Amino acid sequence: MLFFAIGFGIILGLPLPVVALSLVVPWLSGPGGQAIIQTFELVGLVCIIYALRMDP
Repeated sequence: MLFFAIGFGIILGLPLPVVALSLVVPWLSGPGGQAIIQTFELVGLVCIIYALRMDP
């Protein structure tokens, strides 16, 4: 359950600060920001997949 919580926390929680930071840092509003957000989403999904695949 810990990896589920970490995965959903990363997917739902971390993109919002990146979007807020993109208002301050101009290079973050383009492809660089999208790459960072998609990296966070990928890490979160890997955590969720790990939680589904690990032994009970």
